[in-house]
Formats: sequence, structure tokens, C-alpha cells
Amino acid sequence: MTKMEFLAKIRLGLSSLTEDEIQRSFEFYREMIDDRIEDGLTEEEAVAAAGDPNEIIRNILAESTPKKQVQKPQTEQNKQIPQKKSSNSGWTLLAVLLIILGSPLWIPLIVTAVAIVIAIFAIIISVIIALYAVVLSLGIVALALLAMALTGSFAKGILLFGAALICAGLTILSLFTVNFIVKLLFLLCKALFSGIKSIFVRRKANDNC
Repeated sequence: MTKMEFLAKIRLGLSSLTEDEIQRSFEFYREMIDDRIEDGLTEEEAVAAAGDPNEIIRNILAESTPKKQVQKPQTEQNKQIPQKKSSNSGWTLLAVLLIILGSPLWIPLIVTAVAIVIAIFAIIISVIIALYAVVLSLGIVALALLAMALTGSFAKGILLFGAALICAGLTILSLFTVNFIVKLLFLLCKALFSGIKSIFVRRKANDNC
């Protein structure tokens, strides 16, 4: 076997490798044969001393990663990426279409829910204002009775003064009671607000997922 035949067989057998790997092996055995020829061997003897080309090819392939095996996973991965994007785009388009088609249903529901929430808060505020108005009225009545007790006769003044004290006591008692009720109403508003907020936060988290 001549040197050119030997090197050509090596190159053909390593065709699955990268060009750099093929060239390195090609140059290595070419220099090996040339060195042996310079040492006095004939070309056939130098080629025979280099070894069996089939064995050489098997050893090199066993120590190297074929180029096709490296590129195959990359090709499959590249093919999967557009499919994933296409799938996501399809789901997004479907979601948009469902939102548009369902708008006659969910828009009135949202408007109704918002109106109910606003009405609840308005009622709570009205109740708070009414309760404090009652306390203020009792306080004004107590002051009015006290003023009348100071300007009237003694017997009538004693009676009006007692009534003023009763109204003042009721005012203080109702003030504590109203403050307690208002505190409960604020807690109710806070719980209602937290519940509404949790619904939107949970829905946003589900949309992100």
C-alpha cells in the first residue's frame, strides 16, 4: 500500500469527525511515514510500520465524538423550539378569542360586582355617619337641658338638670358603643378589601403560570 492510499483510507474512514480532527490525524500519520522513509525504509515498509489503517480508524473513532452525533441533538433541539413557540402562540390566541367572545357575559358581571362593592362601602360609611350623628344629638340635648336648668325655676331646674345628666350619660355610653361598632365595621371593610385583593392576586398568579 502506498502512502497516498494509506492516507486516503484514513481520511475516508474519519469522515464522521470534524475537519480539524481529520486533519490532525492525517498530518500525524503523514509525518510518521515521511520520518520512516527518511530513516531508510521504503514507502511500502514505512506504511506497513504505521499499522493497519482499519485498526487506526477504529481507535481514533473510539476516542473521538462523531460530528453527526454532536449535531443531531442540536438539530432536534432547534426543531423543538419553533414547535414550542407555535404551541404557546396558539394557546395565547385561543385565550384572546375566548376573552373577546365571553365579553358580553363577564363585563356585566364585573360591573355588577364593582357596583355591589361600592354600595357596601357606601352603606358602611352611612351607618358610621348616622351613629355619630345620634351621639352628637344626645350631646346637644344634654347641653340644651343643662342650659334650661340654669335659667328656669329651682324645681324645674333640678328636673332638667337630672335629665341633662341622663342624656350626658347616654352620650358617653353611646360614644363607647359607637366606637366599638365602627371598629368592627372597619375590620369588616378590611376583610372585604383583602378578600377582593386576594381574588385578583390569585387570578394574576394563575395567568402567569
